[in-house]
Amino acid sequence: MQNMNVYSDKKHCSGCSGCYNICPKECIEMQQDEEGFLYPRIDEKKCIKCNLCSKVCPYNNDNEDNDIEKPKAFACIHKDIEVVKKSTSGGAFTAIAESICKEEYVIFGAALNENVRVVHKYIADIKDIDLFRSSKYVQSDISKSLKDVKTFLDKGKKVIFTGTPCQIAGIKSFLRKDYENLITIDLVCHGVPSPLVFEKYKEYMEKIHNSRIKHVNFRDKTKKWDEHNMTIKFENGAIYTKRGVDDAFEVGFYKHLYHRPSCHQCPFSRIPRVGDFTLGDLWGIDDIIPQINDKKGISLLLFNTKKSEAFVKEIKERAKLIEINLNDAVANNKNLIKCTEESPNRIEFMNDMQIMKYSQLKEKYLKPRPLSFRIVSKVLNKKTKVKIKKMLGMKK
Repeated sequence: MQNMNVYSDKKHCSGCSGCYNICPKECIEMQQDEEGFLYPRIDEKKCIKCNLCSKVCPYNNDNEDNDIEKPKAFACIHKDIEVVKKSTSGGAFTAIAESICKEEYVIFGAALNENVRVVHKYIADIKDIDLFRSSKYVQSDISKSLKDVKTFLDKGKKVIFTGTPCQIAGIKSFLRKDYENLITIDLVCHGVPSPLVFEKYKEYMEKIHNSRIKHVNFRDKTKKWDEHNMTIKFENGAIYTKRGVDDAFEVGFYKHLYHRPSCHQCPFSRIPRVGDFTLGDLWGIDDIIPQINDKKGISLLLFNTKKSEAFVKEIKERAKLIEINLNDAVANNKNLIKCTEESPNRIEFMNDMQIMKYSQLKEKYLKPRPLSFRIVSKVLNKKTKVKIKKMLGMKK
């Protein structure tokens, strides 16, 4: 039975698993709902009413403890071109990890497991960092990672924890105190899609390719960074690759059809950011510093705390860092301060998902938008950018 003291509404639960990890009686389970998202369920017979689950919920904590007034924003490109090729954008995550991981360390992030499901896990050797490279357009299962983080921190190990802003808020609320040996990295988040929708997509793709999926790359930039492909490798050697704007799963992602309900009322899409660092793509680079755009990928990197600022020199040894105006970064990436709006078709899609085959969902909802629509969208995005700039007090 759902404990209403943990969350009052699904829009107020991000699935961070803080309550699941903190429960002293282990009477909370994270169970999948009909949309495919995990929510806490409590065995009331075991519950001792300690209320720790409610106390560690990030929705009950402000998480505004960053110690500098305004983040510093940078364009970031790793100096090793091979790192840039493997990364979603400019390789900033690798540069941070290389700068920090000089002693005993553990890195937590989202990875695809052996069943091609997105889970949070940790590595203790930076050589394994490929697991965390490249974006995953599915909500990751945190599982017991928060307990593991605390165990490592209490042993004095340095820990890097990377995740969506709500996941960073979750780990900070769970720990209930600041650890000097913890570095958090939040991602500029567009919203997290349903793992169940992704499973249905995979089943459909495996059926039409007559083979199990071996690997998925949601942001394959082999051809172009700012117009990426969805690329899937199958065990029989087949390879599927299609532009993100034409792939059914990513079409639904961009249409906001199956984000978690909390994504559309996210309290963590704002500045000050919740993590020590913030990572994203530096969209609008041609409006900011076009001379560095080599079309291979450029990261947006924000230094949000004194803890992160201490690594500027180290990161500069590994990556090209060019400071930019924070307002320029925000104007070109609205998810820094604004959550993604819910699609008016979301509820209908989720209801149909319960009764329709994926092929039917694809035909009804997941067709690529026509070129004319994309052109109009670009115009509207420019207008949105102008509005954001006006809101920030910038010139058009």
